[in-house]
Amino acid sequence: MGKSHDVLRNKILKTENSQALTNEKFKNLEDRLKIIFNDDYTIKFKNKNRIDDEYIRINLKHNDQKELEISLMGSGFLQIVEIFSTLEYIDKNTDGVSLILIDEPDSHIHSDLQIKLIDELKKCTTNQVFIITHNDRLTSKALNGELFYLNKITKSQKTLTALPIEDYHKVKTELASVINSLNLEDKTPIVITEGKTDKKILEIAWQKLNPTTPQPFKIITSGIQIEEESRTGNAEAVRRTIEYLANITDLKIVGLFDNDREGNEQFKGLNGKVFSTHDNLNYYRKHNTKDVFGLILPPPEFRNSFVTPNHITQRYFVIEHYFSNQILEENNLKVNSILGTEVFEINNNNKTNFSDNLHDKNREIFVDFSILFAKIIELLQIN
Repeated sequence: MGKSHDVLRNKILKTENSQALTNEKFKNLEDRLKIIFNDDYTIKFKNKNRIDDEYIRINLKHNDQKELEISLMGSGFLQIVEIFSTLEYIDKNTDGVSLILIDEPDSHIHSDLQIKLIDELKKCTTNQVFIITHNDRLTSKALNGELFYLNKITKSQKTLTALPIEDYHKVKTELASVINSLNLEDKTPIVITEGKTDKKILEIAWQKLNPTTPQPFKIITSGIQIEEESRTGNAEAVRRTIEYLANITDLKIVGLFDNDREGNEQFKGLNGKVFSTHDNLNYYRKHNTKDVFGLILPPPEFRNSFVTPNHITQRYFVIEHYFSNQILEENNLKVNSILGTEVFEINNNNKTNFSDNLHDKNREIFVDFSILFAKIIELLQIN
């Protein structure tokens, strides 16, 4: 019933080897983190008298850097800690067969770490692990008898069996069905957003700012669902989509990433062999041979404090931040400030309702979107 970081804290504490030396109490978990991240992390707990578990705080120390309370770590890191602390907890506290179900472990994890995660999970001999994913990089790691594909056919048959390895390629093809359903003969440039509310906001913003000029690019939402209204895209889906499209079309494409931690991590994760080198100060990366771009949302001047220049882990700018504080407050989108600063996050629960009711708003509230549109048009070289 607790907050997610409190539950994770409690789980980590349950993996403690109380008989070990002080610096080895969480050795198994630390060893697994080192395998995945190729770096040293030390787990420490505060309030050693432990009179009241509610006040025990878990800190992480990375190499020689300053200790951080665990809830301040990135979402991808926390997801990996969550997975392995769960495995450690189950090993210590259960008997018999353990079945572990992991839903999309790759959703917040850098692509380079995903394969390491699968390799480490495969070492588990005391548990049976099922991973749900839409990521073809992970499905490609499945050996014969390890890949199960749930689609309309298997749903109608009500029986799910392992695919024969010679059919594995069909999964990748079907996972790309949304992309393949695009009319690639239509040469209109494409802008790909993380979510469906982003698309709605951008389309209305263009109409308000350019009422006599047709939108010169098509906006689509990332995600694998056929019906666009049902798509649950994210930064990782944007990255995978533009990497895939670059292989099959010569369309001009811009993939938009939120200028927050997750967006920056996925933007940085664009394949360095085919996209320009990542730079914390550069808002876009271009494909080496195609007019395909990854673009981090450029903030207007009044939001500069939301983006720390040299630290992608301290960025909070998303598309709703192009609106003024007054508009966000009036629509219950503004949540509490971060650490007493002027920086704040967006209330995700109200995003859909907000985007559905923008048509009646005045042009003036969309003015700062011109910064983003100018950058998109510049990259796509639209006259």
